[in-house]
Amino acid sequence: MKPPPSNVKDLRDRADLDEAIELINDALSSDPLAASPQVRSRLRGRVADSAQRHQGLVTVRTRRLQPEPLAAGVMLRWVYRTDTARARRAGEPQRLALIELQPGARLVSGLGLAHRHSEWLVVSGSVTLDGVALDTLDHHGHPASPREPVLASAGGAAIYLRDNGDEPSPAGTSRERQAQWENFAPGIRRRLLWQAGNACAYLARAQLGAAVPAHGHRNDEECLMIEGELFTGDILVREGEFQLAPAGLNHGLVQAATPCLVYIRGDAELDILPG
Repeated sequence: MKPPPSNVKDLRDRADLDEAIELINDALSSDPLAASPQVRSRLRGRVADSAQRHQGLVTVRTRRLQPEPLAAGVMLRWVYRTDTARARRAGEPQRLALIELQPGARLVSGLGLAHRHSEWLVVSGSVTLDGVALDTLDHHGHPASPREPVLASAGGAAIYLRDNGDEPSPAGTSRERQAQWENFAPGIRRRLLWQAGNACAYLARAQLGAAVPAHGHRNDEECLMIEGELFTGDILVREGEFQLAPAGLNHGLVQAATPCLVYIRGDAELDILPG
């Protein structure tokens, strides 16, 4: 297999399709009776049909992303960056990143966030962000300022960063220790982080097999898997991975493959598709 590309743009449906076909070929090679050209053709056809139905969804396998050192003990992986060759969609994220800080690490520059609004979710560990103490699963909206925010972690942390550009961030901090979780769907509970009009962000905990019906998106939907695995249609999204569903595209049935915890930023109300 060729080494995986480090460019986020190349980590989309084509990579998943190639990987799926290679896995099928490996499985069939161990069973000569099943490896007929007719069987291979049918299986490849099913994979190609699935890729076509999921076209437009951006699935990022973060294990393939090349980490970028920003400072001593600080590594960054860009999860998503807006394509500057086209007009940005309303609500489309400017940039999304996962940041890892080793114990004692401190970051004062390198993110390009001066004069830009941002949102922060602590995936694990604890940090201080411009003096604001944040623990695991705390969410913070940071307003634009003339300088970049200063990050520090005494014990180490992993953080999800959303660069909002000139789009104001939701004000304040949502803390896990004060969280109120509500029933969202059978087997799924939700913790609302913020809501503004028809857009919101929330954390969802799902039991094994819990599902959300096929639905459309009025806003871009960002999905970061914090724990566990789930299927979005035929695509398996695993712990630490990310998927973006652009506004106007649909998701098939979304179902938990294991008990899982996921961060979602998108529509406040699900646009359930008919039958």
